[in-house]
Amino acid sequence: LSRLQRRVKAVTEALESMRTRTALEVALFEVWNDLRWYFRRSRTPCKKVLLDVAKTWVRLLAPYAPFMCEELWSMYHEEGEFVSLAPYPEPHMEDRDERAEFREVLVKEVLDDIMSILKVVKMESPKKAYVYTAEDWSYTVLKEALAQKEGLDIGALMRRLSLDAEMREHMKEAAAYLKALAKDIHAMDEVKVGGFLKTGWSREDERELLREAADFLSREVGLSVVVDPPERHPKAASARPMRPAIIIE
Repeated sequence: LSRLQRRVKAVTEALESMRTRTALEVALFEVWNDLRWYFRRSRTPCKKVLLDVAKTWVRLLAPYAPFMCEELWSMYHEEGEFVSLAPYPEPHMEDRDERAEFREVLVKEVLDDIMSILKVVKMESPKKAYVYTAEDWSYTVLKEALAQKEGLDIGALMRRLSLDAEMREHMKEAAAYLKALAKDIHAMDEVKVGGFLKTGWSREDERELLREAADFLSREVGLSVVVDPPERHPKAASARPMRPAIIIE
């Protein structure tokens, strides 16, 4: 439902600026992709949620497929004879749940990463996928970096981090991480950036999320997915916040 409000807002803004093709792409394909993900993630989809989405979806698509949408609308026994006379959907921002959206983005990215690795790895009958979250210090570094609204000043940030007693032993790793961040921080997904900052995201939050999603990930990839096993693999050092290291065995 939260993603739906995001789509309604995007469609409305596109239509108001006469970007009709963009509006159609969001209304048709993005809502459908959100629904497909919901069906994959939920073993027992909520009928009320699906009905609410369907009612909104039909009204979003009515300007583009009026005859089909009129037929679909009549099936819902709505008040009013025509969908063309029904009010166009408005985004209800109070229904937005940025934390929920953020968590789902992370789960989907981990799934995509595992699938990508399986496509290129030359291994007969892999059995397990080990997922390692990043070290605690890296979450501190990323929060400080994202909080800089006027661009990433690595020197100033390093000086500020050096004042933190817990960070001093990780300054060399922090410098390397910041150097890599400088290249792609502006391209980071807005849902991830907003969710990371607004939720005070931590390693423990990420570990809890991935462990909750482990059964789902295992079903999707056909492997046993293990999150942060007791023995840490040397390659786990490459893990970063919101981008865990993945080892296939």
